[in-house]
Amino acid sequence: MANHRSTETAAAINKAAAIWLLRLEASASPELRKDFQKWLDKEPRHRAAFVRLRFAWYTSDKFRLFRPADGSVDEDFIAKL
Repeated sequence: MANHRSTETAAAINKAAAIWLLRLEASASPELRKDFQKWLDKEPRHRAAFVRLRFAWYTSDKFRLFRPADGSVDEDFIAKL
């Protein structure tokens, strides 16, 4: 069986993953989910890119909870973790 590696660049895949994430956040209709599943199944790198991006998206959302109410920035925040 021949390996039919996709010619999509990593940048193109990451861009598509970002678009899918935003589309799914806005509205996750059954038809959209079906199209998304087709995209995931088309190429293993699609799923990997989407998972990485979704993890970063939700992790950054959690970091926002640590933001001071006055909007100040603690330059040493990461070092304190």
